Amino acid sequence: MKTPSPNSGYPMAATAGALGVKLEKPDTYILGALYPPTEVKDIKRVSQLIAVASGFLLVACAAVIHLAGIYLYP
Repeated sequence: MKTPSPNSGYPMAATAGALGVKLEKPDTYILGALYPPTEVKDIKRVSQLIAVASGFLLVACAAVIHLAGIYLYP
């Protein structure tokens, strides 16, 4: 099902799939309908997911900056 905002729908659907939980806004959308509903313990899991994704982003940005430096300032 589509969310009202496509920009929020993709990351929310990816998060629902990665955590194996259902995310729902009543009368609007349900993402991960086949998964169980979220619980309090999922807050820690999503925090860990954000930390890992941020770490990957940091490493990727550092690599791009390093490579740009090599090619721009040999």
